[in-house]
Amino acid sequence: MKEDKESVVSHLNREIQKRIKRKITAAFYDVTTYSFESRNIADYKDFGQSKDHKVNEVQLMLGLVMDENGIPIDYELFNGSTNEFGTMVPLIKKIKTTYGIDQLIVVADRGLNSSENLFALRQIGCDFVIAQKFKNASADEKKAILDQNNWQKSTCEENGEMFCRYKTIEVNKPLYETRTSPTTKLNYKTKKVIDTMNLHWIVSYSPRRAKKDRADRDRAIDKALDAIKNPGKLRLTGYKSLVKMPRKDGAPQLDTGKIEEQSQWDGYYVICTNLEISPERATEIYRKLWQIEDCFRVSKSQLETRPCFVWTDSHIYGHFLSCFISLVLEKYMLYSLKQELGDQVTHGKMCSALRQSQVVYDDINPQLPLFLRLYEPGLFDEMSKHFGLKVLSRVEKPVGLKKKLHLPGLKVVATTA
Repeated sequence: MKEDKESVVSHLNREIQKRIKRKITAAFYDVTTYSFESRNIADYKDFGQSKDHKVNEVQLMLGLVMDENGIPIDYELFNGSTNEFGTMVPLIKKIKTTYGIDQLIVVADRGLNSSENLFALRQIGCDFVIAQKFKNASADEKKAILDQNNWQKSTCEENGEMFCRYKTIEVNKPLYETRTSPTTKLNYKTKKVIDTMNLHWIVSYSPRRAKKDRADRDRAIDKALDAIKNPGKLRLTGYKSLVKMPRKDGAPQLDTGKIEEQSQWDGYYVICTNLEISPERATEIYRKLWQIEDCFRVSKSQLETRPCFVWTDSHIYGHFLSCFISLVLEKYMLYSLKQELGDQVTHGKMCSALRQSQVVYDDINPQLPLFLRLYEPGLFDEMSKHFGLKVLSRVEKPVGLKKKLHLPGLKVVATTA
C-alpha cells in the first residue's frame, strides 16, 4: 500500500484540479497525532507529545498540507516521537517540486516557527505567514510590541468600538550555527551567526481576544487554587505553571508574579512574514489556517481515524491512506457545494443529509419489487443534482433507482410467494 500512496494522491489532485481549476498559491501545514490502543513500540508507533493528551498509548504523527480552499493536498506519516519542527520543510519542498509551483506561501502555527524552518523555506523559494512566539522575545522586541504609541491602524465596528489595532515591527532574524555534541549526540546552537533575514512582525491587539485571554487565565487560576488545596492535582498541566513550589519546607503558593506577567499580553497576537503585504492581508491569509484544524477534527471524529486498531506498518499505511482519500472527498464535496449553495452548507448538515437519506426495499408484493424513499426533500436532493444524480421519487422501481443513483451493481429478482 505504501508504494501506491504517491500515485493515489497525485490522481486525487489531478481530478480536483480538473473540477475546480485549482491553483495552489498557499500551502497550510500542521501536524497532529493519532493514538493506538496499544503500548507496543514499532516503526511508526512510539510514545511522544500527544495532541490529544493520550499519555499511556503509543501514537504516530501525521503532517498535513491543505490548499486555500480547505482541501488537503498531501500528507506524510512520522514516528510518534518525532519533533514536529523537522516535518514541515521536506513535505512543502516535495509539493512545490511535484506540482511545479513557482510561488508558494506557507502558512503554519507558531509551534512550527523556528529559525531553521524559516531559513529553509526561504532557501527552497517559499514565502511564509507563520504565527510568532513573542513572550520569550528580546527585551527590545517586547517593548516595541507593548508600546501604545506606535499603532499604525485600527479597525472599528459599526457602533464605533475598536475591533482590532495593527502595527508592524521590523525584526532582524539571526540563524545560529548548530553543532552536535560528541558526548550526548544532541544538537546545540553556538553563538556564531551564519545568516540573517529581515522579517516583519505584524502585531494585532483585539479587546475581544483580551477578554477571552483573561477568562481562560481566570479558569486556570481557579484550578491552580484548587490544586494547592489538593496537592495530588499539581501533576496536571495547564495550570501547574501558575503555582510556585517551595524548594524545601512550606506549602505551594499561587505565583502572582507569573500571573501579572502573563496578563500584560492579553489580546496580543503576532504574525511573522517575509512578504511586503498589509497587516489586513497577512491576517486574512493566516485566518484560513483554522480549516486545517477542521480537517483533523473531521478525520478524528466523523471518519473515525483514531483510535487505530491496525498494527503492521502496511496496514497502518493503508488505514491512513483510505482515511486521507475520504477526507479529500469530503472537503471537495463541501467546497463544491458552498460554491453553488452558499455558506449555509456546513460539514454537519452535509453529513446529516447523507446519513438520513435512506431507501428501503418494499417486500409486500414480491412480484413487483419497489424501493421506498424515507427522507424528506432537502439538502440531499440539492447534493444529488449538484453531483450529477437525479432526485428520487417517493417510490422507485429497481431500474429507476439504478439509473438515478448510478448503481451498476443493483440487482433485484422478483420472488414467488
